[in-house]
Amino acid sequence: MTLRRLIPTSLRLSTLGLRFVLIFLLARYLPVSDVGLYGLFTATVSYALYPLGFDFYTYATRQIMRGDRARWRVYITSQMAFAACLFIVMAPILVALFAAGLLPWSLVAWFFAILPLEYLGLEIDRLLIAMSDQLGASVVLFIGGAINPLTAIPLLWAVPGLRHLSTVLATWATYDVLALAVGTILIARLTAGANHPEVDWSWIRTGAKASLPFLAGTVCLRALFTADREVVKLFGDLSVLGAYTFYMSIGAGMTSVLYSGVQQFAYPRLVRSAHEHDSIAFKRHLRSLFLQTLGGIAGVSALTLAAEPILLDFVRDDTYRQYAWMLPVVLLVVAIYNLSIVPHYALYALDADRAILAITVISLLAFAITTAVFVHFNTVASVLAGIGVASAVLATGKSWNYLGQYRRHFRRQPY
Repeated sequence: MTLRRLIPTSLRLSTLGLRFVLIFLLARYLPVSDVGLYGLFTATVSYALYPLGFDFYTYATRQIMRGDRARWRVYITSQMAFAACLFIVMAPILVALFAAGLLPWSLVAWFFAILPLEYLGLEIDRLLIAMSDQLGASVVLFIGGAINPLTAIPLLWAVPGLRHLSTVLATWATYDVLALAVGTILIARLTAGANHPEVDWSWIRTGAKASLPFLAGTVCLRALFTADREVVKLFGDLSVLGAYTFYMSIGAGMTSVLYSGVQQFAYPRLVRSAHEHDSIAFKRHLRSLFLQTLGGIAGVSALTLAAEPILLDFVRDDTYRQYAWMLPVVLLVVAIYNLSIVPHYALYALDADRAILAITVISLLAFAITTAVFVHFNTVASVLAGIGVASAVLATGKSWNYLGQYRRHFRRQPY
């Protein structure tokens, strides 16, 4: 691994590690119900990001990776203008989440403070990666995602009076602002000399049409990882949701590790080789992505299972020990999901947006049916089974579809 790749990967893995530590500290110092509420809040923010951003980045980043560098500022300004319009439209709908009781009103101010900050931070990360500045993207992520735990952890440990959810949310928002400032400076430097920033509404309309299939697919996919918590809350309670959040957060670490160490470097190469109709390079990059993903899954799973007894001794609460059976199951379903990411990026590079949408919708239906059939037997097990079946549908459906898309795109002998 070269130094150019090692430093960004190390920063992202450090960020992930500190987020893990934060989750463990929350599990130790906060009531299980508060950990469940934290999981519900973060899942809702993550889900709301997608209709807010309209998945427009799928179009914008492809244009940046393929297009004229002189228009980068126009692309970015136009994307932010579109996002501002969407936020105005979405605000009343988001308020309805609190009116419906999905989240308590005590969190409404934090929600509307953190949501736009998270969106902007996420888009800066994507833009910097599309501009081939993985180091800058990782620095921004580290500021927003790692310094937050570095501040919150000592506060939770040293000051008992601050052991509540608002402390974590306050540090979250503070460092999101700092990360946004640094990211803005980095993008301004990378786009120096580009055309004067202006809003290109015709480009926005074209991008919105191109992004719509991705938005629908992403909303379905994120519904999968938001509905799971809602089902656990509905048929269980906040204590069960707290344990579920704890183990799913550990499982989500696998996805973060793979994105940080593998995917962020691989998918721009796939996009470029597909754009250049270089089938040899495309197959080489895709094979490398698959093998590295497989190795990452094996390594993360082994380390996590080995560390489980230590983690349970640290958090102490018997609720987590009662649901310890969840961890290997979570790792299995998350592993299947991450394998589905390999053909997903291949289809993305080949502009197979509608195929991605169709398969994602089918996977959501598979989740709903599986969970509904088994939910009255065991709530948590039914949800995990639903995610596992949905992930298997994603992996098999996208892999099968990729074979046809590859042949059509390169018009050569089958892969």
